[in-house]
Amino acid sequence: MISYHISKVFSIAPYQGEMPQELKQSLAEGLARGALRRFSDSGLHAHAALRELKTQESELLVSASSFAESRSLEEYIDSFPSASPARFQRSVHPSAVQQARVPNSAPLRRYIPLAGQEGLAITAVRTALASNEDNVILIGGEECGTWSVGIQAGSETGYAFGLRLMKEPGKDQPPSLGTISWSMDYDDKADKDASLQHFHSQLHTRSSYKASHPDMGSITLSWNNRP
Repeated sequence: MISYHISKVFSIAPYQGEMPQELKQSLAEGLARGALRRFSDSGLHAHAALRELKTQESELLVSASSFAESRSLEEYIDSFPSASPARFQRSVHPSAVQQARVPNSAPLRRYIPLAGQEGLAITAVRTALASNEDNVILIGGEECGTWSVGIQAGSETGYAFGLRLMKEPGKDQPPSLGTISWSMDYDDKADKDASLQHFHSQLHTRSSYKASHPDMGSITLSWNNRP
């Protein structure tokens, strides 16, 4: 088993339809108005998460999304026959993190973007923890799609999360909020829902959680000072 301590949590409450204006304004803190026009919803999610987690260039960043920027892809397809290059550029999977880092000229030395659906939460946690880095940033989330939801190519709910993980808390480190672990062993009594959205809901409510998949192993989320 590999375990890391959670030193910071970022989470956006689930929403449906258009991103609420109040939420958009809070996520866009620190962005120039001109830059904001180029951001997708996922880009704003990533910008806010990386800002709150105080991501450093030298740290490993792992991001996960089942549908990536589906709303941007919808807008690109809807723009035909006069296809929009800008909408295409921000519809590709790693674009959200790129949008978040470019305005402040903040490069990332190591970045692992992950996609998929079944067991994605386990894959994301396993990737972050198996890195053996002292500090790892793990973020994830979805845009809220429109017509893409009906063809199972988009999420009916928008949400985002971010975790700052540390191998060992030290005197110069913030106190541990809890732990997250990955084991290669399958637990048939654990939660079978290892989707990213279900994982987010456990983070958002600070709930204890164990999910398992026969091909991916198990993840366990526990919190300090919780019943």
